[in-house]
Amino acid sequence: MNKKEAKAELEKIRKESRSIEELLGRAGKVWKSLGITVVFTNYPSCYSEKVSNSHNSPKGYKQNWTRNDKLPYGYPGWTGRWEGYITIDRDISILSKVGFTELIRGVGIGGCSCNWLKTGIGSSGVNFRIDGMLFLYDFPAMHQQFKNKGEDFALLKKEHANTITAYWNDFVKYRRKYIKSTTTIKNILKYREMLMALDAELYLKETAATLCLRDQFNSKYAKTPPTNNFCIDPDELNKNIFLATQQDDTKVMPELSEIFERIQQLSNDIERYATEKPEVLI
Repeated sequence: MNKKEAKAELEKIRKESRSIEELLGRAGKVWKSLGITVVFTNYPSCYSEKVSNSHNSPKGYKQNWTRNDKLPYGYPGWTGRWEGYITIDRDISILSKVGFTELIRGVGIGGCSCNWLKTGIGSSGVNFRIDGMLFLYDFPAMHQQFKNKGEDFALLKKEHANTITAYWNDFVKYRRKYIKSTTTIKNILKYREMLMALDAELYLKETAATLCLRDQFNSKYAKTPPTNNFCIDPDELNKNIFLATQQDDTKVMPELSEIFERIQQLSNDIERYATEKPEVLI
């Protein structure tokens, strides 16, 4: 499909599509013919009677970024996020740099734009995650389908929104279940629990060591009762503080030796796992 044909086909898709799924599926085939693969993992699917028209609006309808009371505050449509990724199959250098926003504007592909896919704030590169919206009035077949329902219009909106919401709730639930069931996450959680247990144990040892060392210091330097000419030789103190930095921890608390060995073993296990599974820990 050449660029002229693609442009005509995209306009046909806008007019004929009866659902967002059909719209994106058919548009995806057109992009594919131009050497661009677009995979959506999420798209605007929450229906609203008044999608904000502060920065976007359906073609032929007014925007209202000043919140003018004499103009509409929004139009029927869907809000949500555009999420997914783009693979460039051909040499379209400008598109490979800027991604989704430029794709729907037709940059680098002969002006084959899809300006009816509205965007907002977010990351719009080849790995995109950006606020988005669709206005019902931009899609004649979908709009007519809603109008044909007459008195059932409100019910249709609610059913459509409930269906989409239920789908994404299930999608997120099973995605979370899939992630938690993997060996990768189970191993990471195991190491995390071991680290937390060691951290708690070290905290108790730190408290005990602090008390022990405080008693050592008190017994060596404290003079009672203090007098007006009471003083501690700073040179002697600094010398002993330096010697303390050379001290073997296990002499103060022999049980620390076993904890340090466990920490080292755990560190080795994590490093070995990271080497074996670099793709999930990068």
